[in-house]
Amino acid sequence: MTGDPARNSNGQNPGTGGHNAPSSEKPGRSGVWRWHFAAGVSATTQAFWQTADWRDWLEHPAIRIVKPGERRTVIRIAATDESPPVYCKRFLNVGWADHARTLLRGSPARWENSRIQLALSRGLPTAEVLGYGERCIGPLTVESRLFLAAIEPVISLAEMCAPAEFPDVVPPASAQIPQGTWVPAVARLLAQMHGRGLWHGDLHGGNVLLQTSSSSAQPWIIDLAAIRGGSHCPKTQIINNLARFWLSIERAWTATDREEFIRDYWFELQKHDSGLAHRLGTSVPAATQELLTATQRAVAPIHHQADQAWQRGGRRVWITSRGRALRSLGESWIQTAMSHCDQWWTQSTPIATTDQCDIRRWTGPTPWGTRSLRMWRFQHSKVKGSWSPGRRAWENGHALHRRGVVVAVPWLLYAEGQTEFLIACEPLGSMPCPKLQENDERCRALSEQIRAAGFSIDPTAIDAMRTSSDGQTLAWCALESLHRQA
Repeated sequence: MTGDPARNSNGQNPGTGGHNAPSSEKPGRSGVWRWHFAAGVSATTQAFWQTADWRDWLEHPAIRIVKPGERRTVIRIAATDESPPVYCKRFLNVGWADHARTLLRGSPARWENSRIQLALSRGLPTAEVLGYGERCIGPLTVESRLFLAAIEPVISLAEMCAPAEFPDVVPPASAQIPQGTWVPAVARLLAQMHGRGLWHGDLHGGNVLLQTSSSSAQPWIIDLAAIRGGSHCPKTQIINNLARFWLSIERAWTATDREEFIRDYWFELQKHDSGLAHRLGTSVPAATQELLTATQRAVAPIHHQADQAWQRGGRRVWITSRGRALRSLGESWIQTAMSHCDQWWTQSTPIATTDQCDIRRWTGPTPWGTRSLRMWRFQHSKVKGSWSPGRRAWENGHALHRRGVVVAVPWLLYAEGQTEFLIACEPLGSMPCPKLQENDERCRALSEQIRAAGFSIDPTAIDAMRTSSDGQTLAWCALESLHRQA
């Protein structure tokens, strides 16, 4: 990079040193940017990237918001004659805690640049840094931007394995990568990362990309702010990485896929760190048993952490003073749904009335096409220190969804005076699940999954299970009947 962007005042590159190497450079003085660009970035492109007013910049026709957020926003800048498509992360550090982190290791953009340089120095495929800038905009506020080369065409494992969760994502035409191709490819990539002494603190399906330009799957790892490194990767970090990764795509693969993954992972790890591979097991069967057992032990605390992050309102949840919704639905549809709740309710078909709520079903246009939505109307009776009935159903539904149990996915929770509406999406072409012989086993299995995940079921639940029109998907829809066990 020109101007030694990744070098500190001692002339050392913090990206290739120890995993906690701090930066001694500080962001530019108040209002003044400090920029660093890679060789080859044209002067015209640099001038465009250095535009200071972020709000005006977002209105530029070449820019599309990928991940909105108050503290971290990701945008895509379309290709021009001067440069190929680029992704930009904009960070905003506010308050004493963020200020302390900035003093210890530099701005978020500088820190992530150092982590990317560390990964690249050890041969890990990831997006290259084209430049970054930072400035102070207040006593305890630092803005920084990181520009990354786009890897295209790609699709994340999360988007490929659960496309219904990402209605705003248009997958590449070649996104249908055979599972038998990407499972061994991703296994080898993670083995290479661990064998080279690196581990990822936020490894999940959304941070693993598959390049779809060919029939073979080329995986990449992104979002490396949480990557760490040393001479060897600790066994506990391997267990934690694999447990989080497996849970994030649990609905997309079978036990056979997981065993194949472990076999390819273990053989690849032997090539890079045979001692570490043998600590996991002296053979494939031994390693398989060890990893399956160890990752299962890690499930409970990981679920707890994921639940807490979700309840605080992560990047996937759009929160207002009157409710919350899945951000991927798009703000336009969410606002429309909130303003039309009463109208939809009067047009809906009654299902049941309980002491707790009224339940109805409405079918209409959504970001995913015409879908059947289950609607609950609760009388708002929140007790201080506890969730309202609608919030409890929202959290329980998403908790089961994160654990791989097929449920009606809560989309919107909305309060109107003393009334609370909850809207959840049923399976495509939602149909009743008759108590026929061929369905009994599937119904029992779904109920057991719910209980195994730590929930009890109200036995009086009405119209609890629905199937998709093709009969392939069976989902639990009576979210009001779920109770989290202590």
